[in-house]
Amino acid sequence: MFVCKSKIENMVVLLNGTFWSENLHSDTKHELLHVLSGHMTIECADGRKFPLQSGDILLIPANWEHRDISKPNSELKLQLI
Repeated sequence: MFVCKSKIENMVVLLNGTFWSENLHSDTKHELLHVLSGHMTIECADGRKFPLQSGDILLIPANWEHRDISKPNSELKLQLI
């Protein structure tokens, strides 16, 4: 069992966009990605890649540089917590 005592400060549903795929970025807080539909890849600054598809969940640690790669105009829909 995993218990997280962190406070959820934001929860949004995102549709496919190019900003997150063109630029390495990070956040000072952890990001929890839930792929609601479509396919994408998270690419780390060190070159590691994590392919994701509908139903997958990925926890991105705070201050972890990455970019979100998906095909332009694809049916990608994410829940970001």
